[in-house]
Amino acid sequence: MAKVSRSKGLWVFALVSIGTAGLLANELVFHWGRTATLLFAGVNAVGLVALSPILWGASEGQEE
Repeated sequence: MAKVSRSKGLWVFALVSIGTAGLLANELVFHWGRTATLLFAGVNAVGLVALSPILWGASEGQEE
């Protein structure tokens, strides 16, 4: 697996979790509107972008 600091992994997990939970809460419970949807989708996107090098690094290390 790729060497990733524990704090970076936790931040990425938190971003994806908050984004996903916010989108679900907005859609199913609170109906906050378009601004909340865009905000949570942005948080989710940032988390996924930060996660991609971690996953690609892990898969590159397994090829050896």
